[in-house]
Amino acid sequence: MKTMLFAHAARVPGLRSVVRALSDRRGVTALEYGLVAALAAVAIITAMNSFSGGLTSTFTAINTKLTTTAGSIK
Repeated sequence: MKTMLFAHAARVPGLRSVVRALSDRRGVTALEYGLVAALAAVAIITAMNSFSGGLTSTFTAINTKLTTTAGSIK
């Protein structure tokens, strides 16, 4: 029914662009890609926050060892 309505409305000169805009699905696809990108960003930020404590302690331990080693070389 919807397709037939669009087919008949497309014959009316003023409604041709409206029918074309309503049948265009590219905006929906762009919105879906945007939602997937936002979900990926949230997952990356969550992962970074959960690993940040471990990374901080690892770099602190490396800094301590390097400082101790550099102090013993002088």
